[in-house]
Amino acid sequence: MRAPAELAGQRPSTVVLDALDREIITLLTEDARLSVRAIARELGRSPGAISERLNRLEAGGVIVGYYADIDFSRLGYMHTLLGVRLESDDVLDSCVEAILSLDEIKRVWVVTGSWALMAEAHVRDTAHLRELLQHLMRGISGVQHTEAMIVLESTGPQPSATRAGAETVALLDHRADPD
Repeated sequence: MRAPAELAGQRPSTVVLDALDREIITLLTEDARLSVRAIARELGRSPGAISERLNRLEAGGVIVGYYADIDFSRLGYMHTLLGVRLESDDVLDSCVEAILSLDEIKRVWVVTGSWALMAEAHVRDTAHLRELLQHLMRGISGVQHTEAMIVLESTGPQPSATRAGAETVALLDHRADPD
């Protein structure tokens, strides 16, 4: 979960990336299972240098985890997005925490627009979705209204994935130190 300052709309400090940082991130977005040794070999650096960079990127909050990209539909689950309207801004942090504690919820975004929050969930069927909405979500103090949207089709990288390859380098180049 994000830090309270981020939930309140305060931006975390920006980390400036150099060419090596960008190369490491690019390799990891292509294959998060790469070992430090494999990254070092690919980039012609020592494992110690790569490990130090990874530690710095993790400590700076740039790399926040290493994930398997699971296709829940292959396991029989429906992918849903949930719009959540809150009673007031004062309940934002507690509602995010409570929603994230639900097993079905994979991630929560604080957003602008008619919803205060958007949540991503995977449910077995419509009965499970109904249970999630009517009993679990609406039972959270501060949740005023919810609306479910069933994802019919997803294109491009899955929501848990990050842009890979050349797209990552292009994106990261906008925040880079000049080489």
